[in-house]
Amino acid sequence: MAKGKLEKKYKLIHNGRELSQGLLSEAGKYDAFQILVQKFDQGIENAIDPDEVEVIDMSLKENQ
Repeated sequence: MAKGKLEKKYKLIHNGRELSQGLLSEAGKYDAFQILVQKFDQGIENAIDPDEVEVIDMSLKENQ
C-alpha cells in the first residue's frame, strides 16, 4: 500500500443489497456509518438501521 493512500477493502451489505458503490476504506466505512446513524436517529423515512448493516472485509476473502 502506498504511503498516504487508504486501502479500500470493505463492502456494506443490507438485506442482501450492497450499499456501497465499490469498496470503501476504513475512513469511508466510518463516514458511511455516521450518515446511516444520523438518518436513522432523525427518523427519516426508509432510513436503514445501522445495526442491520453487515460489513464485509474483502481482504479476508482474497486470502482464503
